[in-house]
Order: sequence, then structure tokens, then C-alpha cells
Amino acid sequence: MLYPMGWRYRLLSWFTRELHRRFAAAFTEPRRAQAALLGEMLGRAATTAYGQAHGFARITDPAEYRARVPLVGWAALEPWIQRIVDGEQGVLTAEPVHLFLRTSGSTGPAKLIPCTTGLERETGAARAWWVARLVEENERAAVGKHLNIYSPEVEGWTACGIPYGSNTGRIRNRQPRLVRENDPVPEEVFALRAAEARYELILRFALAARDLGTFSTANPSTVLLLVRLLQRRAVALIGELGRGSVAERPGLPESLRAQLATRTRPLPRRARELARLLEQDGRLAPPRVWPRLASLNTWRCGGAEFYEPRLRSWFDPVPLHDPGFSASEGFVAIPFTHRHPAGVINVAGHFFEFLPGSAPEPPAPAPGGGGGGGPPTLLVDELEPGMEVRPVLTTSGGLYRYDLGDVARVEGFFARTPTLRFLYRAGRVSSITGEKVSESQAVAAAAAAYRSLALAVEDFTVGLQLSDPPRYCLALELGEAGSATGEGCAGPGGGGQAGEAGSTTAMLDRLAGAFDLALGEANVEYRAKRDSLRLDPPVARLLPAGSFLRLRARLVAAGAPDGQVKIPHLLRPEQLTQLLERES
Repeated sequence: MLYPMGWRYRLLSWFTRELHRRFAAAFTEPRRAQAALLGEMLGRAATTAYGQAHGFARITDPAEYRARVPLVGWAALEPWIQRIVDGEQGVLTAEPVHLFLRTSGSTGPAKLIPCTTGLERETGAARAWWVARLVEENERAAVGKHLNIYSPEVEGWTACGIPYGSNTGRIRNRQPRLVRENDPVPEEVFALRAAEARYELILRFALAARDLGTFSTANPSTVLLLVRLLQRRAVALIGELGRGSVAERPGLPESLRAQLATRTRPLPRRARELARLLEQDGRLAPPRVWPRLASLNTWRCGGAEFYEPRLRSWFDPVPLHDPGFSASEGFVAIPFTHRHPAGVINVAGHFFEFLPGSAPEPPAPAPGGGGGGGPPTLLVDELEPGMEVRPVLTTSGGLYRYDLGDVARVEGFFARTPTLRFLYRAGRVSSITGEKVSESQAVAAAAAAYRSLALAVEDFTVGLQLSDPPRYCLALELGEAGSATGEGCAGPGGGGQAGEAGSTTAMLDRLAGAFDLALGEANVEYRAKRDSLRLDPPVARLLPAGSFLRLRARLVAAGAPDGQVKIPHLLRPEQLTQLLERES
């Protein structure tokens, strides 16, 4: 069946015929596709400063490439990028760098990733294939308005005049005009710095779009933040909708408010519909607010798994689609169904190698270039299900054998190309006695502990406390339906500080015990270190309401793009100490 405006589905199918053919050929013969792609990339970059330093013109195959060109991390690449920031072109790419993508800096300060037309072509094709698969599963996703949450593409300029900004804004601005015109929220809203005013205005305009078909934002915590705000401000937002007005808000300049007001009109019928829903249901659940909603597109892997049960409680039966294992540096793996968040490796876009997930960071290469080798890597066709690996990228954006620093698990195959599921950032591993607790293990253990106590948890993080012996601390904030209030700290041995009532301490005591058991099941080394008394029992700490919203605001203020900011679920000891001191 074709739904109203189903012509978009037919048009999309026609435009993506060649894309499907190219991707199908690459997925069927990944080794051949990768070798051809590498040859093209090196040929284009042979005359660059980096290409000349590493003899790109003399490299004939992937084996020689690995022998001549060093594995690099950010520290080794940054001096080359700084030359571009300072105004030099032809450093890493023959194509000009027309934009820097500022990353979220999830394991350190924000970075500037060069963006070229070639990189946009590689990532854009992967994203187009993802969209085509989404619509093939459910053609209703091509219908109606499309709400995208993003940060501005241009947030500033380098001294030599190259703009820098958010990858989410770049992605949105490269969408076909036909798609951009169906975004219900004016783009000026996303440039507003006052966070709460920005979120309220996103909802104000989105509520007018009864025919909303998709809702897309990278981070699921952003989705939940908007849903909570919708409940809290429902009456006021419905009133604005009915009147066709835009109310004054703290942080909203009057000039922008007046400009936005010209983009509205009274919608009394829609306002009455939403008011009836609120009265009948006691809340505004997104599938009821937007009855044509066909897909919620947001991360589902790694630490994002923690949020999925709450997303489903608000959005079921709307399918959840992971938008892909991607970063500003490139698009690694493309999900192909809502039934599983793993994605097929983007062999038609970038050249890939893989390090073991536990491999050390690449050493800094010798000054002046040269010196390939380094730890041995696997190629795409050498991966096997169950392996934990770190992707090493070569892209048309000027990354050559770049260790992305993300750990993923090989899940299976799509045609003859392996599929990957993101697990955690390589730097997100905590160890003091050899236990090597990963972020994904911390998330799984915390979720199991919450379920065992039927707790509604707003958010959480885990960190190591350097006591004697050391111990892990689970710091959490309860949701509105939480079963306890107040603050406290307790462990399975009962050695915690009392909160406002004994029931809070008892709850934290049970939670810490459940977390201890679950983490031991997820990580045998942790269990061994606990059994040998080298690690003390973990403790649970209850944080005040709003703690993680304040943490989120600090991350955004430090440069993390609003739509991509991630709450870290595994902190270094000094980060945990800082959080606890701030929120005490």
C-alpha cells in the first residue's frame, strides 16, 4: 500500500537503484571493493604532503600500504591538521578542506576533523543507503514531516577563515531540499544557545506537525529530555499552539521571538486534540501525539542501551532504528533493519583495517613521516563473529590508518561482509587491579541491578574510588517514579552514610549488592579481584534531581555538540570525585 504522498517512496526507490547496485556488489566481494577503493584514495592523495612523506605513489596493494604507512591516533595526526587550521592546503588531501567537524571530545578536548567533498560523498552514500533500507522496511517513513535534532553546521571560523561546527548540522544541510523543507522546526531555533528555550521551541513547532513521520537525533538521552519537557510544559505549549503565538522565554531574544511568530498560525483544532489526549491519558505519549510516526532514529548500542527500555515505554509500537556506527571521522557500519542495531561495514565508502579491541594505542611515528608497520591488523574479509575489534580508517577526508578508538563486536554477516555492533570507547575501560571493567559491562550490570529492585532511574555513571582497598561506585539519579528519595551512600556491607531515612540506605545497600553480583557475572576478572579482596564491595550513591542535566550542560559548554553529547557511564577516578563533590 502507498500512503498519502507515497510518491516520495517511489522517487526514493528510483534515485537509489544505482546506489543499491554499487553497495550490493561491494557487500558481495568486500576484499575486491576495498582494494580498488584504497588504490583510488592513494592515487588522489599521492601529491599531498602526507602522501609524499609516505610514498603513496609507490604503493600498489593493501599489504604494501600497511608496511609503508604508520598506524596513527589523534596525537600523531594533530600536527598535520594544525597545518590546515593555519591555512595550508594540500597537506592531507588534494581536495580543499572546506569545513572542520568539531567532535564531542568524548575522551578529551574537542577535535577538529577535516571535511572534504570526498568525505561527504563517502558518508553521504552510506547514509542514503541507510535511508533506503529504512523506507523499504516501512514506506510510511517517507511520509509527512521529519523532525531532526541537530547543532549548527557553522559555529565559528579558524583564523584562516575555514568554518567549523557540528557534523549533525552538516548532515542535515546536505539532505535534499525536499527533505529539509519537511522539517517542522525553523533552523534558527537550533542556533539558540539557551538550552531550555531551544527545547521548548522544538516542541512548540513539532506539535503543530500532526503528520510527523520520523523523529531523529543521535543521542537517546536527548529524546527522553524532550519527552519529559513535553509532559512538564504540555498545557503552556498547547496554549501557544491554539493561539498561534510564540511566548517569551528566558534566553530567547525578542527579535528572534518576533521572527518565529511570523512562522506560526492559530491551530485551535490541533490544540483541542492534544488537550483531549492529555486529559484522557494523563500524559502526551509521542505515538498518540504524532499518530503517523513511523520511526524513532537514535543510537541503540554501547551506553545508549541503558535508555532503550524507557524509550520503548514512551514510543512503542514505533520501531527504533539505530542511525549507524558513525563519527565525524567517517561512517563505519550501516544498520539495515530495526530488528537489530548492528550494521554492515561500509566497504563501499572507506578502507578498513582492524586492531584487536585490547591493543594499545598506536605509538607516535618518527618525525618527518615514514615508518609503517606497527601492530598487525586484520582486513574486512579476515574478521570472524565474536571478535572484539577497533576499526582503523582510511578516508577521503585525510585520515590514513587512523585508529578511531571505538571497540566493536563482529556479530555476523550481511552478504559476505561482516556486521559490527559498537560496544564502547577504547578509553572507557577502568582497571586498577587488572579487572578491566568496560563501559558496556558497567551499563549491563547497572541495568540488571535496577531491574532487580524495580527502580526507575533517570541516569547513572560508574567510577572507581581510590580507597584502600579500591572500590567501584554506582552514582545514580532516580526518575520521577523512583521508589526512594534523599541522598546516601551504602554498600553491600552496610558501611554507608545514612540518607534522609533508613529506607534510602537500605535501598542503596541492596542496589550495590545487586550491582556487585551483576558485574561479577559480566566480568570474571572483576569477580576474581573481589573474591581475592583486592577490590572492596561497591557502593551506591544517590545524586540530587537534575545532576545529570547539569553534567550534560557542562559537557555542552565544553564544546560537545548538543545533539551528540553523551553522558559517560564509566568515569575516571578524578572525574567521579568531581561529580560527587559538585552534587553533594
